[in-house]
Amino acid sequence: MLHIESNNTSEKSIELFNVLGKSVYKGKTINNSVNLSNVNKGVYVVKITEEEKTVTRKIVIN
Repeated sequence: MLHIESNNTSEKSIELFNVLGKSVYKGKTINNSVNLSNVNKGVYVVKITEEEKTVTRKIVIN
């Protein structure tokens, strides 16, 4: 489970990329969280889009 802290409670779009840049997950948040249990362990870049603002961060799923 990935939890996103934000002052804004609006729905966010999430896209997850592997180290090769391939998109492996696309979805929307539910209560500022997204279930990533079906994603393999590894290092990813997550792109979070909220009201025309985009943030990217590196995450590790283990």
